[in-house]
Amino acid sequence: MAGRRYVRDNRGRFASVGATARGGRLRTEAGNKRATQTKEIAGGQPKGTVGKPKGLKPDKSIEVKARSTQKERWAARSEMLKQAAAKNEAKAARMFDAANKGDTAWNTQPGRLPGRARQNAQTERSFALQQKAEQQKARSANLERLATTNKGDAARRRAAKADAIKASHKGLKKGDVIEGVLYGKREVVRVSAKSVTVKGGIKNLTIPWEAIKPGLG
Repeated sequence: MAGRRYVRDNRGRFASVGATARGGRLRTEAGNKRATQTKEIAGGQPKGTVGKPKGLKPDKSIEVKARSTQKERWAARSEMLKQAAAKNEAKAARMFDAANKGDTAWNTQPGRLPGRARQNAQTERSFALQQKAEQQKARSANLERLATTNKGDAARRRAAKADAIKASHKGLKKGDVIEGVLYGKREVVRVSAKSVTVKGGIKNLTIPWEAIKPGLG
């Protein structure tokens, strides 16, 4: 509707004559512009909000408790899988015995007999159930390892193994021969507290003590 103009009268109502504008800038019936009304809002933080206290740090005790709870869940899950595996193993053994308590020669005769087919199917189910039990035991052992392992355990085991191997090679010196787990027998070039350097094909090799086979000493 291009060309149509709207104004407001003294009561603020729209009229069909006069200049066009929007909001508070529409002209009155007398042709005057209406004053634009504004309102200032005081600055500052909105009410109802809580600022973050300075120096706030996370509670480490909560994190430690969460880790402990996770270990407890692993342990509970491990025990549940262990019990389920035991039940499935027992059930698989009963199924197998029930299916194979008759004449073994009859079970292997040619031809398809309904009774023999049922026995063979039950034997296969017992094998499948036994396999499921083995998987449950493996998962249970893995969860038990997670539940009982603490940070640094692996490093301590490696250190203990290295100390035992080092003790078995007491008096090891340059020129002696040792056998590594990966590199076979090699001539010793240098002996240190954490490793042994041996001769290699192109350059010398440094082998940690835990990767060396124990000696006779």
